[in-house]
Amino acid sequence: MNVSGIKIEKNSNGTLKTVTFDLEKYGKILQPILEDLGVVEDSRLQKKFYSLDEAKAETKRRLTELCRKDKLL
Repeated sequence: MNVSGIKIEKNSNGTLKTVTFDLEKYGKILQPILEDLGVVEDSRLQKKFYSLDEAKAETKRRLTELCRKDKLL
């Protein structure tokens, strides 16, 4: 099956090797996934300087999010 903007490569055994996505086409959908994987920087954190209150609030938000994801809260 061919999907525009997605390229799939398999090795000689027919096992999936790589998948390439056109980020112009699928970037908005993939951005959160790539951020979670640490492949790209979280676009919300590209601001260079934070006030102490902003840093505390962002840290609390991210820790709460991680704890909920791991079912610790």
